[in-house]
Amino acid sequence: MQGFLGQFELQQPVEQQTPGGETQPDRSLWVRNPRCGPVYPQEQWAYWDADDSRIASAIGPLAPGETFTFDLLLFADWSPHVLGIEATATKNDDVLLGISLPEIGFRQTRPVATPANSNKVQGHLYVLGPDYDFDLANPALSPVAGSNGGIAKLVTVRFSILNRGIRQARKVTAMMSIKPTFRIPAGVSFPYSANPSGAFGNPSIWWSE
Repeated sequence: MQGFLGQFELQQPVEQQTPGGETQPDRSLWVRNPRCGPVYPQEQWAYWDADDSRIASAIGPLAPGETFTFDLLLFADWSPHVLGIEATATKNDDVLLGISLPEIGFRQTRPVATPANSNKVQGHLYVLGPDYDFDLANPALSPVAGSNGGIAKLVTVRFSILNRGIRQARKVTAMMSIKPTFRIPAGVSFPYSANPSGAFGNPSIWWSE
């Protein structure tokens, strides 16, 4: 498989950390996202503002036992994002989708098993988070160099597609995304968490049905 970066939105200032928010007229007070162009190539950009988004896609075959991975970066704070992966495969392929946050120790998976038509199956997995407590002294968050006072945790959002079958998955197509919370797809809810209290811990993370 091969992955491709697609549409994005990366806003300045970082509204949830800037005094007065996105409409703050005094730019000296702006908390800025320093990990973007032209200093960094797009593959190394990190998304931070509450409204930031990025779409990526992937297509191609997967050999038996092969895993395709695609990484995006996110500055995590108290403004969570929706992380999503959707995929289609040929009927009878045994494909498993995954979203992990290695720096936090989170991973969740979902099979591509819902019939889409007579020849294809589809599946999706959505994660809401990471969502840290709003606390400027939160020890899990660190000052972001070059941001003018912002704090966050830089995390890798790792999307994965595993062929668990004994034959080649000849054509798997996938869409991967980081989106703001107002773009939660229709019909998606987040009832699951890593413990009965409703949170993965610190940060809070939920995943979809």
